[in-house]
Amino acid sequence: MDPIQHWRNSPPETEPASLSAIADALRNTPLRGQTSTSSLNSRRSAVSTVSGSSLSSGSAASASSAARRSRVSKRTRPKGKTAEKRRFPCTFCCDSFKSKFDWARHERSLHLNIEGWRCAPFGSVEISAMTGGGSCAYCGLADPTPTHLEDHDITLCKKDQIYARKDHLVQHLRCIHHVQDTPSIDSWKVEGPPVSSRCGFCDLRMETWQERVDHLVSHFRRGKTMDDWKGEHDFEPMITALVTNAIPPYLIASDSKTYAPFSAMAPNLAHADHLQQITKSAEQSFEAWSGSDPESGAPTISLHDKSFPELLAFHLGRFAQHQTRLGVVLTDKMFQDEARRLQFGSVDPLDDTVADNEEWLSLFRSQHLEDHGRQSR
Repeated sequence: MDPIQHWRNSPPETEPASLSAIADALRNTPLRGQTSTSSLNSRRSAVSTVSGSSLSSGSAASASSAARRSRVSKRTRPKGKTAEKRRFPCTFCCDSFKSKFDWARHERSLHLNIEGWRCAPFGSVEISAMTGGGSCAYCGLADPTPTHLEDHDITLCKKDQIYARKDHLVQHLRCIHHVQDTPSIDSWKVEGPPVSSRCGFCDLRMETWQERVDHLVSHFRRGKTMDDWKGEHDFEPMITALVTNAIPPYLIASDSKTYAPFSAMAPNLAHADHLQQITKSAEQSFEAWSGSDPESGAPTISLHDKSFPELLAFHLGRFAQHQTRLGVVLTDKMFQDEARRLQFGSVDPLDDTVADNEEWLSLFRSQHLEDHGRQSR
């Protein structure tokens, strides 16, 4: 044990220096920060003095060279290169990626995970097709007894539960079924339904998820960005219901340029705080409208944990109901002004919102105003 380790591991009572001696040393010893500050001020003074006088030709050349190196360094910083390499943008949020693999994994795991893993889908005892003999599905023991299966706590397992990731199933096997060595579970994978969708770049209809991955990647490699995307994904309703943490694809380009773009991978605190304020404002509007319209009532669904486009659509739907009861003929501008009031607290036309997107507003009218009668514009 070296001296510093000995000092660190020795109790206070064995410290050879008294507390009074330590206190005196602290009072009489100048702090490192003060010395550093003084030294820094001295250097700054020297630099200032040199700057105020005429530089020699050698000093001028050296300064010029340093300035050129600084400018080159700024131009060649990896930040620009990193931005250029992130050519695979997510079609559900504002995240982007350097590789096809990272992009595809992100979309599948955070936005539309239709595959999964089920624990022992063929039962606790698996029958070999070759020998006809049975073995424990959890540890591979041949011809397991009921007592052995009870040791795996098979009654605690929910057979209909689907795990989104393979490592989640492995953790379940270790924690619930006391499995030390993970068995071969590749056959326990549950394939999801085929995912039919459309391409927002060329309107091609794609019938499988893998076809979608390969096709969109070909567009990205040719330089397409979400600025070029038009329309929705057009998933089947069953698939649309499974999409999470997403905004409409045609809004991604504009949202990416905002102060707090929507991200599923690294949620922005400023975005979350602003959305919380908007949610509170929407709830206050509902309360006010409920007071003047007894039939409107309170919101029938929770407004929390919703993306802004979802929240705005619901809010404008309630706004339309309220105005319709008052006999008001709704126009696009009225919806856009209400969206600005909700998001910014004003109706300044310079403040753009989702409602200024013609495609979104048209889709909102078709989806949220059908039950109340579409008003003329």
